[in-house]
Amino acid sequence: MINMTEKVLFINDEENKEIFLDIKPIHEDLYDCLQNTVLTIAKYWDIDPTMMFANIWGIGINTKYGNSNLSDKIQIGYHKDVWNALEKYNGIKITSIKPTSNKLEFKQVKKFIHEQNKKKKIVAICIDISTCPWMPDYSGIRYPHYIIVRGFKNNNIIGVDPSGSKNEIELYPMNGLKNGYSYLIFEKVHSESMELLEILSPLYERNNNKRWIKSIIELSQEIQKIDYDKEVGNAILTNNIPILFKLSNISNNRINIAKFFMYLNSIFKYEELAELANMFNKIRNKWNIVKTLMIKYFTDKDTSSIVRTSKVLENIAQLENDTFDLLVKFLLKINGNISSELQKN
Repeated sequence: MINMTEKVLFINDEENKEIFLDIKPIHEDLYDCLQNTVLTIAKYWDIDPTMMFANIWGIGINTKYGNSNLSDKIQIGYHKDVWNALEKYNGIKITSIKPTSNKLEFKQVKKFIHEQNKKKKIVAICIDISTCPWMPDYSGIRYPHYIIVRGFKNNNIIGVDPSGSKNEIELYPMNGLKNGYSYLIFEKVHSESMELLEILSPLYERNNNKRWIKSIIELSQEIQKIDYDKEVGNAILTNNIPILFKLSNISNNRINIAKFFMYLNSIFKYEELAELANMFNKIRNKWNIVKTLMIKYFTDKDTSSIVRTSKVLENIAQLENDTFDLLVKFLLKINGNISSELQKN
């Protein structure tokens, strides 16, 4: 691996191409596009990024969307502090920056990215997946997607897309940014030693009201009123129907949380950590059943699948509740004085 000083030197060739980041895409099928972006950059820096899964448990139903499709109401479960553990324990800091305008000229975007690279930072751009020319199947989908900037060619961005393509380099047209974009800035920072109670306590603190359990129950009710045409929208392929997209992410997040607990178990050696990982694997299997039933509904218009889906979601709510109770019991074991509030639960 070449050092970072060498990586920010520009290489100009006869095609007016600038390459300043020698990075290869790494793709895991169970990661979403943002997680694959983090993985690619982390491996480039020779860092294990498993702590990015510390804060992804949850699901929300946002009723403010009223009569819109069910997909728009489902919130995956990321929290504002989702990257805190990654920064604190794996030493990768992520900062989101929104440009002052979507009408910035190419030279302004280029200047900003150059400045970040000279500070030994890596820039990814969050764009609309429908604007990626190498992903025509998503042309009707509005969903955030990420490319890692590794250079420029004329008025195009040379990017690495770990999720959207097997190719190492994609040319992204600058005019695609007119539809809206933001920057994710990655930098290496000092990491701290791990303290188990400090790692797991936030899981309790943000979930102790069990609001996400109520959301799963609410989803089991809302799904019985699903509107086929609204949910399909402009999707070209069945798997690209937005609600299936979100159900996949929820399911995959559960198995990645299982990976997180097994990672902790490899360090701290508590059988309860392995048990929690096993519970999340079971939960993931249930969410997969939900997705399979919904695919059958969208493929065959089989309304009986909706009834079955609703019942499986009720079962998931109970299983996730039991898993949270197991976490609370374990926290009490490793620190019986964690809080009087915890004791009440």
